[in-house]
Amino acid sequence: MKEVFDEKKDGVAGVEMMGNFKIKGLPFFMIAALVIFCLPKQVLADALSASMNVKATVMPNIILNSAEALDFGNLTSGLSRVDSKADIEVIANNGENYAIILNGGVYTSGPFRRLRDGSMNYLPYYLYEDPNRSNLWDINEPVKNTGSGSVQTTSVFGRLPVIKNTQGAGGYNDIITITIAF
Repeated sequence: MKEVFDEKKDGVAGVEMMGNFKIKGLPFFMIAALVIFCLPKQVLADALSASMNVKATVMPNIILNSAEALDFGNLTSGLSRVDSKADIEVIANNGENYAIILNGGVYTSGPFRRLRDGSMNYLPYYLYEDPNRSNLWDINEPVKNTGSGSVQTTSVFGRLPVIKNTQGAGGYNDIITITIAF
């Protein structure tokens, strides 16, 4: 201890501590910090414990990423039938159930979807769930799926029946509303 603490003498560098002692070469606050950090941590004889709930809720996140146009192209009368396909892309949380619902369109008539031209001529068309066109996608019928966390593509398969020679020439269209239910 003689090296660290020495009696106070004039002209010796250091910091005065507790009257007659000074610390040679080190400031007092550094010595105090060393002493405090070197002390053993206090061990508690008794302890109390409690529980804390930790939770988070991941909300369903479903996005209608894109929907292609169902385009039957340029047609001539007398065709037996014309098929087309469009894709609907959905992004949903992994494991999240959802359904794609297609309404009847703007020009529906009973159970039939129809295209219309500017002269109020109509072309009936059908939407299917499968490429063989054996499962009709009924108006407002939900087609169910389960999310994967990435883009999922559901195809809509369209068919125009026979184009009659009496069909008016011109552009025909309809608008289908796509609803994602979850």
